[in-house]
Amino acid sequence: MLDPKYVHIGCSPISWMSDDEPELAGDITWRQTASEIALGGYEGLELGSAYPADSKLLKRELDLRGLKLCNAWFSMRFSQRPMQETVQRFKAHLDFMEAMGAPVIGAGECGVTIHLSKEIPLYPAPPVLSDQQFGALAEGLNECGRLAKERGIQFGIHPHMGTGVQSEEDVGRVMNATDPELVKLILDTGHTAAAGGDPCALLEKYIGRIPLVHIKDGRRAVMKRVKEENLSFLEGVKAGIFTTPGDGDAVDWDRFFSILDRHDFRGWIVVEAEQDPTKAHPLAYTMNARKFIREKIGFARWLINAPRILFLDEPTKGIDVYSKSEIYKLINQLAADGTAIIMISSEMPELLGMSDRVLVMAQGRVNGILDIAEATQEKLLTLAMGESISGVEE
Repeated sequence: MLDPKYVHIGCSPISWMSDDEPELAGDITWRQTASEIALGGYEGLELGSAYPADSKLLKRELDLRGLKLCNAWFSMRFSQRPMQETVQRFKAHLDFMEAMGAPVIGAGECGVTIHLSKEIPLYPAPPVLSDQQFGALAEGLNECGRLAKERGIQFGIHPHMGTGVQSEEDVGRVMNATDPELVKLILDTGHTAAAGGDPCALLEKYIGRIPLVHIKDGRRAVMKRVKEENLSFLEGVKAGIFTTPGDGDAVDWDRFFSILDRHDFRGWIVVEAEQDPTKAHPLAYTMNARKFIREKIGFARWLINAPRILFLDEPTKGIDVYSKSEIYKLINQLAADGTAIIMISSEMPELLGMSDRVLVMAQGRVNGILDIAEATQEKLLTLAMGESISGVEE
């Protein structure tokens, strides 16, 4: 299972306030977004455009909430502007990120883009970089990556719908043209799916270059509508093209988390879903996403302090067969290592398959305790109904 010492869960404020469509935020403040992200059980957040540029102020506010800045978007324009113009802006961005102790910078190429237009349809003619523009982008990426590495920060390209880097093919072209030591990939599951790609395939192929992954889901019916009605990216966001992980149908999450697990992923997993907060309650959706992630990656995060006694309340309820099997393996290993485990479960096969002893309660009191050798489903049901069984310890 993923090691909780090296895997961190963050959330982007974009569910509350969109950088691409600021008016969607209404009267939501940046402090509210930070407080609700902390309330949702996240360790860190990404920088939103409404957040202060004063690193001391922001760090104090995040520290109060137990949060860390994990990433901040940077808009590159290497395809349209002189390289040094973007590099100079990037150096200032680096100063801020270093002061915040942030580990990652994700950048998008915005020199040729349609994602900020309210009129241009998203799908018919996505931006395409010429060979000259792409060469300038690759050179600029390597330079930004070099500068970031000198500061101990990982720098990566963030593929984004409506820009010159959005498809699987675009990503492969960038990865092949840049230095793996300098330029990483900020994989975004939702944008990859919306571009017709397979986020799991990209994860499998480039996981060694991924320090942070944006996990968002998508709604295929809305993607289809955006195509058929020639809607813009911003119109698609308002229509619900994206959603939080587990709420849509565009990503194979079992496969996705299995790849992370198999490759012992280390880095940040960040919930990031552009949505209209008047339609999709940000706190509710991001709390559901946090629960979804917890179910997918198991409860290893609870074990950092090596507890001697572990209480588990319905530890496998509502999760897939693969994750359930992995949790059972971990429980058995913990027990073998000497951890005392008290598990509450309503699943008979789980109780009979995992327990050494079963304590059954009925009407608020202990009605019986059975060693596993004598426990049967019939006996457990009888005790749970409040009836007694001869010879059973009470």
